Amino acid sequence: LGLGLESGLERKRGGGEERERERARGEGGEMAKSKNHTNHNQSYKNHRNGIKRVKSHKHKSRKGMDSKFLKNQKYALLGNKASE
Repeated sequence: LGLGLESGLERKRGGGEERERERARGEGGEMAKSKNHTNHNQSYKNHRNGIKRVKSHKHKSRKGMDSKFLKNQKYALLGNKASE
C-alpha cells in the first residue's frame, strides 16, 4: 500500500524471514504428509483363512420379480409335476 503498514504487521508476527527458516528446518508446526497407499501384508492376511469361492445358491432369489410372472410360473411348475 505504500503506507508502511506491512512492515508494522511483520514486526508483530516476528518477521517473515525467521518463519521461513523454521519451515526449512521443519519446525513450522506443519505435519508430515501421510502415506497414500500400501498393499503390504494384505495377501498374507487374506490367505490366513483361505481365499474361498463365492457360495453358489441352488435357487436364485425371486425378490423384486414381476408378481404376475411368478404366479404363472408356480402353476406351470405344478402342471409339469402332475404330468410326470
